[in-house]
Amino acid sequence: MNISLIFANELITRAFGNQGKLPWQFIKEDMQFFQKTTENSVVVMGLNTWRSLPKMKKLGRDFIVISSTITEH
Repeated sequence: MNISLIFANELITRAFGNQGKLPWQFIKEDMQFFQKTTENSVVVMGLNTWRSLPKMKKLGRDFIVISSTITEH
């Protein structure tokens, strides 16, 4: 079994989210890398990240959504 991890956070504060968005400017090449790397894979993420993704970006992946408040499935 092969397990890979992609994790990004802000250098100084180590934040990885800010009010449901990235705490840094959107970088197109980063998103393209993430999409290509996670195709046909299982992606683990929080509920806010899941809800922020456009429907078309959810295709070709299986998701595990982690939340202490989730009521839908």
